[in-house]
Amino acid sequence: MNKRENLLWQIILIIASFAIIYNGYVLYNMNTEMISLWEKYEKEDIGTDKKLQNKVERLEKSLQDKKEFKFKMRQNPSDLSAVINFDGLNSMGIFRHFKLQSIWYSKRRGKYMAQLETTTSSNYYSEKDTLAGGTISKITEEAVIFEKDGEIFKYEQGED
Repeated sequence: MNKRENLLWQIILIIASFAIIYNGYVLYNMNTEMISLWEKYEKEDIGTDKKLQNKVERLEKSLQDKKEFKFKMRQNPSDLSAVINFDGLNSMGIFRHFKLQSIWYSKRRGKYMAQLETTTSSNYYSEKDTLAGGTISKITEEAVIFEKDGEIFKYEQGED
């Protein structure tokens, strides 16, 4: 080999050495950064951010409260008979579900019965019968106890 070829091979060898050393340095830094990011990822608690968790709990509680809230109207605003007295139409009035006509003891059935008048009809009822979206819980000699939406109403004989 002559000097020219020898010089060419030495230049190629030096360039290749620098390229290998430079690429090794770059790969080492990339590996170090990747290891530190991986360790940071392993330490991270995904999905347990306290602020987010508290907000979700607060929203769930608010939604539950809204589901449990029931708006109860004491009087139907579209019922004009509560305001205007129409001839031939009996008003049930405020808080009234029916009008108590009479109470008697049925010997054949062995219990008290009541004749109740609603806005549409007049029928005979006994305990545990359903009427106007509620249940008659008890009939005594003087009164009818009516339960609707967790509220208890007492209708006494002789009241209008």
